[in-house]
Amino acid sequence: MVDAQNGDVVQQIRVVPDCTDSLGLFADSAISDGVVFVNGANCIIPAKPPFVPPTGVVAALKSDDDSKDGLKKLWEFTSLFAPVLSGVAVANGVVYAHSSGLYGTLYAFDAKTGRVLAGVLTSGGISGPSVSRGQIYVGTGTKFASGFGLLPPGIVAIGL
Repeated sequence: MVDAQNGDVVQQIRVVPDCTDSLGLFADSAISDGVVFVNGANCIIPAKPPFVPPTGVVAALKSDDDSKDGLKKLWEFTSLFAPVLSGVAVANGVVYAHSSGLYGTLYAFDAKTGRVLAGVLTSGGISGPSVSRGQIYVGTGTKFASGFGLLPPGIVAIGL
């Protein structure tokens, strides 16, 4: 975490400890009720693109003065062989994240527990979900994410 006024690092934690270079956390996070929701690749499970894609991760972090890093991981979700390369969104106690890969999935998680509430196949997009007026919007069908275009590219609206 950084100080909003000057950009100094205030607290930090390695969410995905075995990731180096540009791997690991990726894209935008979301914040609600003092909890930060992050996403990325989980490098503990080795990848060999394009046939074995990276495994993804979504995690919830909260400030904790008792921990050595000042942050505590509340929960973590692992998306096998489908990295979570897009941003995350949170609304009404639900966290939304979009995994990439041959069969990309838009996930809905309980923000407190990390329990998967729903998963909708979207065909490999790298598109962060947006939530507005009772709808979730997400892009689908990009070959950039998986090398395969199972659906035509577009934006899908899903009712809450």
